[in-house]
Amino acid sequence: MLSDLIEEKLIMPELSAEKKKDVLKQICNLFTQAGVVEDLGQFIKVIEAREAIESTAIGDGIAIPHGRSATVKRLAVAFAKSSKGVDFEALDGKPVQL
Repeated sequence: MLSDLIEEKLIMPELSAEKKKDVLKQICNLFTQAGVVEDLGQFIKVIEAREAIESTAIGDGIAIPHGRSATVKRLAVAFAKSSKGVDFEALDGKPVQL
């Protein structure tokens, strides 16, 4: 169930980052601080590599960055919001806000 994967520590009501790469790092850091990820540097590399294959922006201001890594201890979901929006190279051209 999705509610089992969400923790308060993994919710960021407002991102301070304005560039895609910085947003990914900020979100990856949430996972490290929550104890979900053991090696922040390795996790960032995995997420950036996945993003380099194809943007995880699905349209309408939403992106779902993800990746697989041995440094991840358990399955978890983070939510982060950007009021300004961030260019995630979405197919619809809209900036990502969630």
